[in-house]
Amino acid sequence: MNTEAHVAQFLKDNGYTETLRVFEREYGKPFSNSPDEPLESIIEDRYNYKTLNAKTEDSEINASLSKELNEILHNQVDEWSVPYPKDPELVSDSIDGLVISSCLVFCKNTPILFLGTSNTKLYVINLLLKETIQESSAFIGKCVIKNITSASHNKLVFLGMNGKLHLCEYNYGESFEIRIIDEIQAHPRLIVDTKCIQFNNTTYVFTLGWDFTLKVFTAQDKLNLVTEYKLPTQGTCIDVTILNNKIALVVGLNETTLLSVFHLTENDLVLLYKISLNDAQFTVSTFTPRCITIQSLSLGVPLIAVATSHEPYMRLIIVPLKDAPAIDSGSIERDQILKNLSTLSPQDKYSQPIIRWKLPKNLKHNGVWIVGEDGTIRGIDLVQEREITSYQQHDGRIKSFTLADDILITCGTDKHVYQWV
Repeated sequence: MNTEAHVAQFLKDNGYTETLRVFEREYGKPFSNSPDEPLESIIEDRYNYKTLNAKTEDSEINASLSKELNEILHNQVDEWSVPYPKDPELVSDSIDGLVISSCLVFCKNTPILFLGTSNTKLYVINLLLKETIQESSAFIGKCVIKNITSASHNKLVFLGMNGKLHLCEYNYGESFEIRIIDEIQAHPRLIVDTKCIQFNNTTYVFTLGWDFTLKVFTAQDKLNLVTEYKLPTQGTCIDVTILNNKIALVVGLNETTLLSVFHLTENDLVLLYKISLNDAQFTVSTFTPRCITIQSLSLGVPLIAVATSHEPYMRLIIVPLKDAPAIDSGSIERDQILKNLSTLSPQDKYSQPIIRWKLPKNLKHNGVWIVGEDGTIRGIDLVQEREITSYQQHDGRIKSFTLADDILITCGTDKHVYQWV
């Protein structure tokens, strides 16, 4: 039966007799027979088809896993655990400028929040008292603090937009004090990402520059260059962990769906292998890793969470970080995807997504936090493969996000800072 017959039947069933009469006149003949299939049945069939098709697409994305990957999921990944931070407490609504960088540390069991703003200011806030204990203008000079990273129990690394690293030492006794003890021009211009890690009583600082270069520094009382590595293309993100008593660095690159895995030897970065984020080997790549975060637990292999450049919604991909000796140097490890999930976190080609692992429970990974362009914090359950919780407090985008233990801090373009408890 044609479309016009269904329209006529709808008008007849709902008592629109005059409209039906006009419709028949325009059509040129009356509709005497009812459609063979009711309109409700057609709509229901279409709805069922779309539901089934969506499930089929998901099953194709998460194809059957190998025995090894299934064991990793079974032994290392659990459902989203409770309790978790979900109630906002206002930390400050009087920040001068947009918060560009943030870092949360514990000083003598007191949570201390460091904030760097677009006006080159540094704020230090005691979260227990919700009190600003220091406010400094141009702390690293007339330059915006792009990133703040904890280097040790009383040291921080400040990254300037001009490519400089600043090693800072702080003390919180009767009063709070912070000072710069060393600085170095790490890269000639912008640094894309910075990570710190402690290994064998030494703090290492890893930087990814706009100049296609990876650099490694030690940060004790001074910043000293250890080694550097030239990348074939622009890097987008890095993270670092300890793997088999060695430092492992994972790097995401622009215009490729491969993650590069390096080991740091005594004085060199060695490329070990690459991890494919696209199991469709013979298709054109249409996405790039934009943010990666690694969680290493005492049992099992580290897991890498990857935020992709997919539009209009970011995808979340989970892959394991394997033991290197069993893999040939420079080879590509395929079929490693544990999870490939749509997050419904909106983004465009200019977005810089933020993801962090949720605090583990019972020695298992139990979810990922996602901070979206829409100002919404989403919690992704990796077992149920869905958004398990979401909440929004800011009026606009969240510009900076940090966490320590089970405390979340969000800093929005509305110039409000919230602590989630």
